Amino acid sequence: MNIQGIKTKYGTLKGRDAIYLNSVMYKNAELIIKGEVNSELLSNYDGEQDFIPYELNFGNVIANYQIELDFYNHSYLEYSFQENTDSDWIKKLKEIDCSNKINEKHKHFVLATYDDIFEIIAGVYTFNFLE
Repeated sequence: MNIQGIKTKYGTLKGRDAIYLNSVMYKNAELIIKGEVNSELLSNYDGEQDFIPYELNFGNVIANYQIELDFYNHSYLEYSFQENTDSDWIKKLKEIDCSNKINEKHKHFVLATYDDIFEIIAGVYTFNFLE
């Protein structure tokens, strides 16, 4: 598995305390996650806010799941928000995709919040800081 940290406006996020979760909403193949980011764990932030509100939107979601942090295999976590670029999960889904819904735009994202891990297969995403 190849893992790549996803760069936000302020760089990559790394560490258990990097991302805090306030709410999750799923509707019509769109997943919206809101919370706060610990600015000390952003690789390129030089502002004065300790915690920055964020909204993360995933569109064209094919699959997703959530698991409590203590039950996740931590060997797959290098960043708090990352892409698994050679995803076995996507390969398995393509094998059973009888309607050709998965295409080259779909990516395997992993979001590690303080208490929860989310794995998401989605076609698009936006990460917005709400400053």
